[in-house]
Amino acid sequence: MPRDVSVTVGAHLFNLRVAAIIRRQGNVLVNRLRDQDFWFLPGGRVQEGEATREALLRELREELGAECRAHRPVFFHENFFRHDGKRFHEVCVYYDVELPPDAATLSDVSAADGGIDLEWLELTQLSSINLQPPFLPSRLQTLPLGLEHVVSRN
Repeated sequence: MPRDVSVTVGAHLFNLRVAAIIRRQGNVLVNRLRDQDFWFLPGGRVQEGEATREALLRELREELGAECRAHRPVFFHENFFRHDGKRFHEVCVYYDVELPPDAATLSDVSAADGGIDLEWLELTQLSSINLQPPFLPSRLQTLPLGLEHVVSRN
């Protein structure tokens, strides 16, 4: 069974992740673990030998039960942060993603299994919630035309 690309390097836990920017009708799909107080975009860790686009589509099948279309990478994010007493060095590729036509309404994607809550939030609301990483609320309003490299140290 393939393993996640997640290793301890010195004092940091290194993760290679992917995330989906799924926007529809002025809303964006976000999720959170039920035991956490912050929101993030759907996605997960890349597994060994897996391309980022493949990893994202696999994660979305698992989390949403949908065959989505990943268009293009939008953000390449290097994130250095602390969480639960650990130091993380995380690289995440964010893709512009389209839900399949048979998921025609916002209510079709509203809940997931595995202790994860999914919500459609208005793009204008994002600055009022704890959406991680912090660069997302302002950058999701209008996506860049090319791939944008972002570095965060929190």
